[in-house]
Parts: sequence; C-alpha cells; structure tokens
Amino acid sequence: MTVSESSILVFGATGSLGRHVLNAMLDRGTAPESVTAVGRNRLRLGELASAGFNTVAVDLSDAAGVADVVARHTDVVLISGSDPNRLAQHRSVIEAARSADVRHVHQPRSSRR
Repeated sequence: MTVSESSILVFGATGSLGRHVLNAMLDRGTAPESVTAVGRNRLRLGELASAGFNTVAVDLSDAAGVADVVARHTDVVLISGSDPNRLAQHRSVIEAARSADVRHVHQPRSSRR
C-alpha cells in the first residue's frame, strides 16, 4: 500500500514515554491528525482521539494487526514496555515496516533498564 502523505504511527502512545513523544510532536508543529496513536489503554486512547489523534488499539504480540496498521503509515515510532516477548514484538514491527516500505522506524531510548 502506498501512502501519499506523511503519516506517523506511534506504538506505546498510551504510556508515559509515549505521552512525552506525542507532546513533543505537537510542540514541533506536527498536526495530530497526521499521527496514529497505538496502545492498549482504551481510556487513554479515547483521550488522545478527543485531542485530534487517530487511534488504534493493537497489541504488539498480534503480528497481523501490527502489519495492518503499519502498512498505512510512512514513519513508525516504536515504544515498548517490559513485555517478556518484546524482542519478537519488535521484530514483527520491523518486518512489517520493511514490507510496507516505511521511511523510518524510530525507537526512543528511555532510562529504564
């Protein structure tokens, strides 16, 4: 699928780091409607939708769901928690991004170890 306009997908948008990433994007002038916030916290996703973001509830362990949502975006921000399957989850996001010809995959680093 070809995406004609810049669109950014943010996995982990409902978490603490995700909130900071979305706020930084807004501070830099990114239009919220060009961003899709992905997370598991449906209450927080509702708040983000009210703020103008597109939202999707997808679990990173659902490779088909991940591939579907990645295919509609030009850039991906991958923020993940401490799930024991994190490596496999990251792999599915990166593979989906390669298949969809995503321009960039960003993975912010946090101080959490």
